[in-house]
Amino acid sequence: MIYAAAQPSTVGGPWTAVAAYDTATQRLSLCDLGADGVVGEPLFAPRLGADPARDDDGYLVFYRTRRDADLTEVIVADAAKLDAGPRFRGLIPGSLGNTFHGSWAGLRAG
Repeated sequence: MIYAAAQPSTVGGPWTAVAAYDTATQRLSLCDLGADGVVGEPLFAPRLGADPARDDDGYLVFYRTRRDADLTEVIVADAAKLDAGPRFRGLIPGSLGNTFHGSWAGLRAG
């Protein structure tokens, strides 16, 4: 499983989503949180008692810097059900800024 910040609409567009790509099934799941914010790199946290054979048995934790307000959201999503959206959103006053470690975007040959 590969987890990353994503640009769901266009190459060069805002990083508004978190993506999960299952390398075994080639299934892509997205949690797009909208154009009013930019997401950071998701980190995987296994749930207590997680099945060690499953790399989606846990949670993705990431933050989202709001563009329309001086706020940062801390977001927790179920890694196995990323399409279902966040399970938790917490607000932090102010902006933590943007970092994109571990993220990638497709390049066009030209």
